[in-house]
This record gives sequence, C-alpha cells and structure tokens, in this order.
Amino acid sequence: ESVRSVFGDNRLLNGHGEWITHLANLGLLGAISYAVYMITYIKRFLKNGKTIPVLYVFAVSVLSYTVNNFFSFQTVVNLTGISIVMGVGESFLRNEK
Repeated sequence: ESVRSVFGDNRLLNGHGEWITHLANLGLLGAISYAVYMITYIKRFLKNGKTIPVLYVFAVSVLSYTVNNFFSFQTVVNLTGISIVMGVGESFLRNEK
C-alpha cells in the first residue's frame, strides 16, 4: 500500500524528531520560539543552581528531554512530564526568593 492510500492527501505531521516536526508544523519562528523556551529554562536552572543545588537536577532533566527529542518526537506523556519538572523547578526558585 502506498502512503496516499492509507492517509489520503493529508500530509504526515510527525518528522523523525521533535525539532523537525516543530519546523514543519510551526515554521521557523515557531521552532525558534520552542528552542528559546527550552534553553531559557535550562539556563535559568543552571544559573540559580549555585544557590539551590537541586536545580541542577531540573536543568539536566530538561536538557536530556531536549537532546533526546532531536532523535525522537514528543508524546503527551513526555511533554506533560517535562512541563511538571519545569513547574516544580520554578517553584523552588520562587520559594527561595
């Protein structure tokens, strides 16, 4: 069977990685925005890890998720999980100040 006979004329929406998928679905600006979102959290956690060492764990978690998704694509469970990790890390930052 050909891809067209299975999916019709709809385009496939998943690339071989999250970054290619974002580029295809959201365009260059959307992919850059997503990258800035991830990089901002990684840098924020690393910068504040000097005073709150547990933030290094959150920084490595977000970095690992990001690197893994160069080769894989996100699922609902992964994105939800990393969002919770970012939120918990952010709560450590806000409670410390």
